[in-house]
Amino acid sequence: MDETSQETKSDEKIEFKKPVLFGRIGKLPKKVKNDAEKAAEQKPVEKSMEKSSESTSKSNLPPAVLLKELSTPIPYKEPKWSGICPDGSEYSLEVLKSGMIVDNVDLTHKPYYVFGRLANCDVVMAHPTISRHHAVLQYKAFAEEGEPPCGWYLYDLASTHGTFLNKDRLKASSEYSLEVLKSGMIVDNVDLTHKPYYVFGRLANCDVVMAHPTISRHHAVLQYKAFAEEGEPPCGWYLYDLASTHGTFLNKDRLKASHYTRVRVGHQIKFGNSTRTYIML
Repeated sequence: MDETSQETKSDEKIEFKKPVLFGRIGKLPKKVKNDAEKAAEQKPVEKSMEKSSESTSKSNLPPAVLLKELSTPIPYKEPKWSGICPDGSEYSLEVLKSGMIVDNVDLTHKPYYVFGRLANCDVVMAHPTISRHHAVLQYKAFAEEGEPPCGWYLYDLASTHGTFLNKDRLKASSEYSLEVLKSGMIVDNVDLTHKPYYVFGRLANCDVVMAHPTISRHHAVLQYKAFAEEGEPPCGWYLYDLASTHGTFLNKDRLKASHYTRVRVGHQIKFGNSTRTYIML
């Protein structure tokens, strides 16, 4: 009797669970994942998708072109009130094409984001109407009394075809200046907001005096065109070589003497054999 009672007790303790198979017949069952595991897997996938479009566009460039684009200075000076948006704000840009969501740009890691065609932009766009450095989306983290409030601000970098906010074209940046580089270091900045033209040369009556021996007495002029009739070249800055002996160069190309050549934001200017480079901002 004792043996039979022990056997019945052991039978009661043993529970048999019928295995549940998932998936098609003939294949091994897959592990059932809870919601937390699914969410953890989806996050890195989403991040990789966000970076894929940018990485593929950059990887398609030849190494020499990529290196040149990455070394091109961005014509933007970060303001003093710049800062990263507060924690937990989770700002982003949802990108639509033909009514479909094609991408998402996270805006929580930097104080500003550069949009343009070159590889050193944060958001690279390959459309032919996009300028090399087209626009900047800047977060304002500090605001004193009487100033505009904190938040995101859109800044057009004097793009050729414009930047639009709710179908309205933004006013382009008018705070032009020349950033002066020597041996890769910023040594000076020339403000271009006070006069319609600026004379470069060796004499004291020039607006920008340069002492290099290859600079002519009156070497070149940077002229702003404020009006343009139909069929004329557009408004903007133009460089004019005053028949200098050693020449004026725009993006390494020597200018034709006594001829106006358009200068855009980001273009590099050199005079004679001087090692200084002037970048339009």
